[in-house]
Amino acid sequence: MTRSRENKSVGDNKPPGDGDDIGHPHDPFLVSAYRAATIRHSASQDDTHILPRRQEAAFSPRRKSEEYLCRRYQELSEGNLPSDIFDFRLTRKLGEGGQGVVRSSECPGSDGFRNDQLALKIFSPRLYPSVERYEADMHRMGRVASIIAGIDQGNILTVQQFQSLDGIRLMLMKQVDGYDLRHLMDPWSVHRVREARPDLLREITASIVSLGPVQTRFLPGAALTIARKCLAALIRMHASGVVYGDLKPSNIMLTPYGEVKIVDIGSAFEVAATRFPFFCTPEYAAPEVLQHGECTERSDLASLGYVFIEMLLGRPVFSALPRRLRTEFSMPQEATTGIATDPDPRLIEEKCSLPERLWDLLPTYSRTLIEFLKRMVAARPEDRWPDAVQAEVNGQFGAYAYYQELVRSGLDMQYEHEFRIWFNALGPNQCHCESVTTS
Repeated sequence: MTRSRENKSVGDNKPPGDGDDIGHPHDPFLVSAYRAATIRHSASQDDTHILPRRQEAAFSPRRKSEEYLCRRYQELSEGNLPSDIFDFRLTRKLGEGGQGVVRSSECPGSDGFRNDQLALKIFSPRLYPSVERYEADMHRMGRVASIIAGIDQGNILTVQQFQSLDGIRLMLMKQVDGYDLRHLMDPWSVHRVREARPDLLREITASIVSLGPVQTRFLPGAALTIARKCLAALIRMHASGVVYGDLKPSNIMLTPYGEVKIVDIGSAFEVAATRFPFFCTPEYAAPEVLQHGECTERSDLASLGYVFIEMLLGRPVFSALPRRLRTEFSMPQEATTGIATDPDPRLIEEKCSLPERLWDLLPTYSRTLIEFLKRMVAARPEDRWPDAVQAEVNGQFGAYAYYQELVRSGLDMQYEHEFRIWFNALGPNQCHCESVTTS
């Protein structure tokens, strides 16, 4: 990713010293790059002061505060929440990722009241090269959480509170039960039906999913239903001035009631504040995010387009990404860390050529769907749909136009009901840590 001088977060005016380092357990290269850049900056100022400054940093109050912050996060992530501060308690772990841990929570009340459908996300400071970066990013997160909390839309998770405990940020949300789309893309979701409910296998494979070349392949009506629910969520977010920033299968949940929800807003940001992404997953990031480090509402549309195409193909869309990097772990961007990363030119080339390859990839689908997808994943943002509203309602090639085509062909059905049948066959999700990830 090209370094941009305009790409600055709160706290960038003060150059961090080497003592600002916070260990990163997931990406040692990130930390080493930050250290190298800091040392080079110090050397250019005064080579004779490098060693004394490093020795002094090891004993500075700042270093002690960083160590305390990481230690406090570890304690909280293990479920040790002070009962005298918060009136709810943590139970099982729901998921863990680069940004932190999500644990199931419950809140008791009077006269037998108990709300056990809560989830608490604990944001880790370890991802950030300095305490200042963590603080600045949490200010961004708090503002976004307040906006999302005011959006009453059924396809977006419900945020209830955002708090700080000993410097560690906590976000309280309504828990979303079910499976994320990444888990449902696994062939397990078909094999499980064959084992548990063979009587339902024919119905499910005829209406929702079948076994694809690598993953499950979603039938067009089922894939369109999921995509339109996500579009509805993006319409409300974008109208509220928020870009989601990291849409991908593991951030899309399907519930046992047939609902579709976009979860985990840890990568979202206000358009009025910046255009630079804070986290991204390369496989689902738009070309401009990887090339220029710029992210807009149209970047969200490209990400959703990649997810839609993957559902239809039954395999990953891009082959240029090495198998070891085919992960949905969100990578911190320069706005978060201050460190620029180099994009994969092969992946960018595949993304830019994707619109021209859609007819070859999806030869059996109608022109309406292909044109809709072309304008979702166009290489240049200006060639995509102008906004999520037009992507949904455009009379000729929008998502609703393709839905009408399915209705006329007799290929549409009540997919919320079909999803409920599928989930009944799969059974309750007993592996939250594997199926629910955080950015």
